[in-house]
Amino acid sequence: MIMKRCLFLSLLSCASLSIYAADIPNIVNANTANTRQACIDNATNECVNTNCINSSALNCTQNCQTVAVNKCKGMTE
Repeated sequence: MIMKRCLFLSLLSCASLSIYAADIPNIVNANTANTRQACIDNATNECVNTNCINSSALNCTQNCQTVAVNKCKGMTE
């Protein structure tokens, strides 16, 4: 009876660890996406603050966004 209980608890522990381990890639992917978006936001703001304040270009902010996306693209590869 004690052996069955120990075996059951061991299997239960392994199953719990397996389920937790399966969630780790999802957490990493979410963190990467958040980091990439933060990179894009920061690069866009920096570009806008540096280049668009005195610019007469109507699409300056859009250009900054494009440059930021390209700059941060490597974060997901």
